[in-house]
Amino acid sequence: MFGKKFLLAAILMMMVGFELSAIDNMNTRPDEPMGYYSGTPWGNVDIIPIEAEDYSRYRLLIAPGYNMAMEEDLDKLEQYVQGGGALVIGWPQLSVTTLRTDVVSGAHEYLNHPFTPEVPVFVEDMFEGLPLHVGETAPEGEVFLRTDSGRPLVILRRMGEGVIWFVNAREY
Repeated sequence: MFGKKFLLAAILMMMVGFELSAIDNMNTRPDEPMGYYSGTPWGNVDIIPIEAEDYSRYRLLIAPGYNMAMEEDLDKLEQYVQGGGALVIGWPQLSVTTLRTDVVSGAHEYLNHPFTPEVPVFVEDMFEGLPLHVGETAPEGEVFLRTDSGRPLVILRRMGEGVIWFVNAREY
């Protein structure tokens, strides 16, 4: 469905909070870099709100950055994946913590939903030499990427006709 390099790039963008742009660049010189509002090597991307009624036209959804989880939003994402969609999501998108100091300190509370795995104890680890906190246990599924010490970082979970690429890290 998606190549390993594409998914790794998507996951890394999500982990650092990189925002994807849907704005088409009006560059008339295709031999020059298009800059901040350019597409990706795999084509343009759309930024869509969680309030969108239908995600079915998209093959892949990436949930970047920190967003407070709401049950009705996770219900929609679950329906999208069950219907054949692919979703990149992690612990930050499942948090219900709203106090900024708690978010920064990592004192998150997470929404309990059939779509989400059991909340683990987070431990310090590294990925490519960068510090992060990963779940000591991981959701069920096929491990796609591991931390430097071998803990599961990205897990492929099949659900219905679709897949979830779950990032098992507290950071976004």
